[in-house]
Amino acid sequence: MTSTTSNHSEPLKKNTKPLPPVLKSKVASLALRNEPRVENSTLIRYVRQDETIIVIETENPLAKIGVKGQWLHVRTEGGTEGYVAAWFVERV
Repeated sequence: MTSTTSNHSEPLKKNTKPLPPVLKSKVASLALRNEPRVENSTLIRYVRQDETIIVIETENPLAKIGVKGQWLHVRTEGGTEGYVAAWFVERV
């Protein structure tokens, strides 16, 4: 009697979607805003320097990190979404 089972395994599927960039603030308290502009009415809260933030936008966020005049759409550790000034953050 011959066996019909195969000894090869299925190839592992690689996740083709890259992980989102993880950032931290370069300043003691970074303003998290509900719109990408500086006004008193847009402030949600301040992000601590030791708190990590995840970039949730998809349109070339790495090119914006550290660039004056650019904003990044992010999510905090606690799940709050908003915008931060890209020139005040760095990649972890």
